[in-house]
Amino acid sequence: MISRLKNNRQSYFETITSSLEEYSYRNKRYHVDFAIALGLCKENVNFGEFIKSQRKTDELILLEDNLCCAIFDSAPTKSAIKATSNMLTKFKNKNSDKQLYTGVVSSKDYESDKTMLNSLFDILEYSINNNMPDVIMNKQQIEIPTI
Repeated sequence: MISRLKNNRQSYFETITSSLEEYSYRNKRYHVDFAIALGLCKENVNFGEFIKSQRKTDELILLEDNLCCAIFDSAPTKSAIKATSNMLTKFKNKNSDKQLYTGVVSSKDYESDKTMLNSLFDILEYSINNNMPDVIMNKQQIEIPTI
């Protein structure tokens, strides 16, 4: 699973980047924050049901049968974590036997989309490597404080 994520990272990156144009523009021009979440399940699941139940201001991108990306408009970190938590709860209600690895980043914490997406994939890989399913991970949880 981790090797497939790494091997296809560039493809996922390009797909998500093309969807970020409007959000990035509004962030730079009007300082409207947005956030991105990734969800990965080891087994194939129907993420299509989440696409139907999303808020109209959010965008869900099905990257693979078991990998989904959500872009949360006008969402700083706390709001993005809450929205991801709601999605995780919906997922667990229908797939209680499956584990979902998630990561969240906010535009407020990054200078560029490229840096933000690289961090998001690193966070997701960290969650998988450390066997942390059903925990919403963000950069503050894995950064080592400097002394």
